Order: sequence, then C-alpha cells, then structure tokens
Amino acid sequence: MSSIAQICSVEGCGKKLYAKEYCTSHYKKLRLANLPPRSFCKIEGCDRRYSANGYCSMHLKRVKLYNDPYHERRRNGICEIEECDRKAEARGLCGLHSRRLKKYGDPLYVPEKVIKLCSVEGCENQHKSKGYCIKHRYRVKKYGDPSVARRREIHGMTKSLEYQTWWSMYGRCLNKNSPKYEKYGARGIKICQRWLNSFNDFLADMGAKPTGNERYSIDRIDNDGNYSCGKCEQCVENGWPMNCRWATDMEQSHNKGVSKKNTSEVSGVHFSSASKAWIARIGVGWERIYLGIFRDKDDAIKARKEAEIKYWGKT
Repeated sequence: MSSIAQICSVEGCGKKLYAKEYCTSHYKKLRLANLPPRSFCKIEGCDRRYSANGYCSMHLKRVKLYNDPYHERRRNGICEIEECDRKAEARGLCGLHSRRLKKYGDPLYVPEKVIKLCSVEGCENQHKSKGYCIKHRYRVKKYGDPSVARRREIHGMTKSLEYQTWWSMYGRCLNKNSPKYEKYGARGIKICQRWLNSFNDFLADMGAKPTGNERYSIDRIDNDGNYSCGKCEQCVENGWPMNCRWATDMEQSHNKGVSKKNTSEVSGVHFSSASKAWIARIGVGWERIYLGIFRDKDDAIKARKEAEIKYWGKT
C-alpha cells in the first residue's frame, strides 16, 4: 500500500507538510507571528528577527559601518563612501576604507601624519629606514658608521693596487657585513681620520706598493694597533704612532696575532695533550723549525723569543 504525501493545510499551498499541518515556510511565519513585538527589528517595515540594540543583523551592520540604519549599499562595485570612486573589495568598501575600518573602527578616520626625523644628532632630514634618513642609511650600509662622510677626490687610481688596499682596509674596519670585520672592526681596530677621509693622504704617507717577485700588502707593525699615520690631529691626541708598512707575505707571517685557542698567549708555543708538555717552534722561510719540548711554559716562551731574534732579527 503506497503512502499519500501530506501537503500544507494553507489554501493554495502545495508544499510538503513540515510540522503542525504547515510547510516549512508557513510554519516559520507562524512562529514569528507568536513572538513578542520586541523580538523584531525596530525599523518600520522590517520583519527580520531582533539581533542587538533593537536592530536586525542587516540594519545593525549599517549602523556600525555608516551610523545610519537606512543607508543603502551601492551595487555597482564602487566603494560606498561618498566621493570615493575606488573599486569595492570588502564590505562594500575599497581597500583604503576597509583597512581604516579594521584598524580604527571608522572608515572615514584619517590618522595624523607624524613626520619622523633621522636619529643622527643634528640631522633634520626625514626618517627613511632603520632610524636613519637616506644619506645616513647609505653610510651605515656602505661603511658601517653614519658619521663617515667621504669627500670626493679625483686621483684616477681607482683600479690601482694601492686604492684596492685602501678600500679593503675601509671594509674590514667599518663594514659590519664584511667577512673580516670580526677580526678588525669588532676588535676595535680603527683608521685614523687622515687616512679615513682621503686616499691621497694615505698614498702620500705609505708610498706606492712595491712590485717584484714578492707579493706585498699593508701590515700593522703592532698587531693590536690601529691603521694610523702618526701625524694627524687624532693620532697626536691619542698617541698613535705610524703603525703601517708594506710587507711581504713572509713578514706578515712573522707578525700574526695569537689564536683564541692558544693557551700560551704566544704565537709558536702550544700545549701538547699527547706529551703533556709545551712545544715551541718557528717558521723560517717556508720551513718549520721545532725548538724543543718543555715542561715549563716560560721555558718554551723564552726559546721562542730567542729564536725570533736569531732567525727574524727581532730586537
């Protein structure tokens, strides 16, 4: 026996029965009709359910966005803010007004523009990046110090060996991005103002780089000292002597600093864990001469110093 489908009891409605002899649509209207008046939107002619502040969800949204429950959205894809012809992206607003609504709660709010100045004392230029104006940001990026101001020089030696030496000295002492900065600038090695500001002065004091079979490079006589000329105002004030010379690779090797791993604090002397003793050695030419094994560190250091006098002529 086949079952007969029941339909809504409202005359003229042929929809399927849902509950209490009504279809879904008429049953919903019946429920709404039995609700108290305050359960509906207070806008006249709106039969939507109450949501908050006496408005349905639609009129409540209009009040929040436009402070007007009767505001009608423009359906042509243009921002709903008057006099704004930008394309609508979200909530009927363009990107600008949508961001203002999300950030400040009001699409018409225009924040005051605060002009931030460069952090360098005495500079009134507008801030550009990382606390600096364009000029000082460029100096920090290129030289590692916003106070470094190079004056333009005409010397025609940009591709010379002397200029490359001077420029490399700049990098390892001032540029924090240089791979050699840790061994120079980070250690406090500085360049005196005379050489810092002028390649011509550097060349006049150092002279041309020697040429020949040997390869030469700039060498600091005191390995812990600065790149100093010994005669500029800064050098005289701080007591910095002339501390640089052109030296061969062999001479450079005689003037190396001490490794952090060296517990003797003297180059050429190290402790051997295998023999439980101190070993001293020295390089002569490209040969390595062992000076002996010592139980006492002071004896090993003494042997090394005597060898430097004998083989290198140190005083």
